Amino acid sequence: ESGSSIYEVFNLYGWKGGTISAAIRNNVFPINQYTLNNLQIKTTINQNVSYYAKGTVTAQSQRADTTVLFVGNEDSAFIQVESGYMLKEYNTSNGNVYFTLYGNGTFHNLKVDAGLAALDTSDLQVPIPGHFKLTIASGTTTIPSDVQIKLLPGAELNINSGATLKVNGALYAYADINDAYDNGLTKWQDGGNNKQYPSTSHMRSTSIDKNVTPDYSADTPAKITVNGNINVASGATLGAVIGGESGTLIMDAGAQIQGSFTEDLSPALGLLDSPKYFEATLSAKFNDGTEIAAGKTYTCTGGVWA
Repeated sequence: ESGSSIYEVFNLYGWKGGTISAAIRNNVFPINQYTLNNLQIKTTINQNVSYYAKGTVTAQSQRADTTVLFVGNEDSAFIQVESGYMLKEYNTSNGNVYFTLYGNGTFHNLKVDAGLAALDTSDLQVPIPGHFKLTIASGTTTIPSDVQIKLLPGAELNINSGATLKVNGALYAYADINDAYDNGLTKWQDGGNNKQYPSTSHMRSTSIDKNVTPDYSADTPAKITVNGNINVASGATLGAVIGGESGTLIMDAGAQIQGSFTEDLSPALGLLDSPKYFEATLSAKFNDGTEIAAGKTYTCTGGVWA
């Protein structure tokens, strides 16, 4: 009901520890793998309801409790519901988490207070792990100019017919045909130890679903399916592969069709070790490999963009 609050465990099973997190937090958001899997019934989060994620990590031998407003009506929420409601669902077999927005909303930066390693995606990318499936079912959702959303392998973003996504910041998605790397890498990986992605052993050890079998891997392309409308503003960046059966993509003049950013390549760090990174470059393409250009409007009919 309006004015109520929901609290769910923020399962930070990809936590790399306080030393690494503190060392790299100004260059890359350290937590790539997390989930929200305790609330497993279909849940409607209305406009004036606050949905919190509560987690605990150890940072430099100190316990740190954190509470994140994941969905809410305030601009401090990661996903702000400005009108309508959000539907949250969970699949107990593969661990997929579904968030479907009916109404208007805005993505914001993600902040995790981890004690000595306080983390913030401001000026960085917000990683969306592969078991997250996001849908804009109706209304208009905005990525502001100071927010960069990054879909990791396996993640999905759907824009349904009649719905609109406005990209004023950046939207990235790892999708094989649009990515390039330095340091001899051929695909994205989670840190220098090549941490398992998804890290099923850690997921299961901290999960009430001991038999979860994820349906994605580091080789699974992230998907953006546009059957509604997406508008990339001048100065905003699209570094993703776009698919769909019917929809419209408006690329304003001055929109950026490629973006590069830093990712973590650090092994386990001691206090005297320096972090390591790799550079990822993601380009804007359609799912047939055709490059997307700025200053053009594309329409899709029967899965063909022109």
